[in-house]
Amino acid sequence: MRNMNKGYLIASILVTIIIWFNSFLPANISGAQSGLIVNFVSSILNAFSINIDQNTLSLVIRKLAHFIQFLILGFLWFMTFNTPKRMVSFIVFIAIIICYMTAVIDESIQIFSEGRQFSVIDIFIDQLGATLSILITAYFINKKRENPSVD
Repeated sequence: MRNMNKGYLIASILVTIIIWFNSFLPANISGAQSGLIVNFVSSILNAFSINIDQNTLSLVIRKLAHFIQFLILGFLWFMTFNTPKRMVSFIVFIAIIICYMTAVIDESIQIFSEGRQFSVIDIFIDQLGATLSILITAYFINKKRENPSVD
């Protein structure tokens, strides 16, 4: 624990709990939450005369939510383990593994939630978001370590 950033650790755990809590919600409640966002986005698109099928928009928003949640989670887990003495490649590896396990557990929880199901596609989308943020963060951390005078 002494080689971790405790603030980022707490944030990582909280985001993970939120993700898992949402997976316990039955499909009708989860769908209602998504529906609020879909209606909001749809009204904005309609104001610009852009018409998108509600089902398609709902699917895109739900998948984008997966991506964004894990984009944030990947960054948080990377920063949790980021210390000046630790190799960036090791941090990348650990953060990717934790995010992958989080995604698998997240989808597994849904097996027990009414009207929900396990989705390999969602795991892929989750991992894509996490890996993207981890690699981008690693790139900038590496640059900073190579040239510490640049802030």
